[in-house]
Amino acid sequence: MKLLIINQQQSVFIDGNSLTQKDGTNADLKYRMPLTLFSTLRTNSKIFAGQYYGVSGKRTSQLITDFPTKIAPYLKPNDIVVLWEITNDIGSGGVTAQQAYDNVVTYVNLVRALSAKCVVVGFIARDFAGDAADIMTRGFNCNALLAANPSVYDGFVNVGTDAAFDTRADASNTTYYTTDKIHLSNVGYDLIATLIEPAIRALIR
Repeated sequence: MKLLIINQQQSVFIDGNSLTQKDGTNADLKYRMPLTLFSTLRTNSKIFAGQYYGVSGKRTSQLITDFPTKIAPYLKPNDIVVLWEITNDIGSGGVTAQQAYDNVVTYVNLVRALSAKCVVVGFIARDFAGDAADIMTRGFNCNALLAANPSVYDGFVNVGTDAAFDTRADASNTTYYTTDKIHLSNVGYDLIATLIEPAIRALIR
């Protein structure tokens, strides 16, 4: 008797907030980052299925709550989930760097419990008018905690270390950001996609 093994296609899921979804004031930016990322991956890697779930305003804590119904039913072993949040947990959620980190770890553990892999994308600079004075400190401290603990995820892309996203002043640079100083321009989203792509490609079989 011969055993026929069918190699299921891997899927890549991208989960997050409006940075993943779009800038609400610019329709042309809708899902710019995921679409650019998938296009680049398909050029440089094996074929895979791609899905994206960014929802404006979502915090990591809310993505954890949504995970069992939004992503888990469709997740197979060895699939890849990309989480890009942190900023709303730190911003509108007002959590500490440690709490934001703990929420990321909780999310990753949900992914890993289903034998899938998780790539975490870090906090980037922002300068929104309503931001707390210490938002940058808390965001980058969360990035530092993630960088110091590589065993908790399958890949970490510390986009906050890139020169385009590493200081509050960067958020005023309209080459990479829109005028709200939170969301990105086409150029900014394309750069983020370029930074994330190698981490996902490394996990595609």
